Amino acid sequence: MPKSKIHKKKINREFLPLQDKYVRHNDMKYLSLAVRDMVNNTDLTKPELEFLLYVYDLEFFEITWVANTYNQSRKNVYERIVLPLKRKGYLTEYYNHNSEEDVQMFSLRRTASKLSASHKGRHAVQRLYRKMNGEEDIKYV
Repeated sequence: MPKSKIHKKKINREFLPLQDKYVRHNDMKYLSLAVRDMVNNTDLTKPELEFLLYVYDLEFFEITWVANTYNQSRKNVYERIVLPLKRKGYLTEYYNHNSEEDVQMFSLRRTASKLSASHKGRHAVQRLYRKMNGEEDIKYV
């Protein structure tokens, strides 16, 4: 089998990107570096950051629904992810199931609290996206 001819200038490089016609989408290239940077420079853990990415586009959610989609127990999701994020201010209650006004306004059952990503949580996800897109520097450790 004959070897393809590579120009001598190209062989001495540390890397050589493929031409754009061969690579259609490369949006996730810096995901692991951006996640590592966020974990090292914020108070978030990797599972907490991944959870924020998951709920970022939701107006609100119930813990039971997330536990089902994660295929984990409600207690596990609450204790390991939701509770620490609430304490750190990344999640907030969308409505409180104990409030009479909220029950009447939403016409919802009393048993389930609705949660949502807080401004701080949404900002963390937006910052991760900026790092992945090259709009914000990734600090290498």
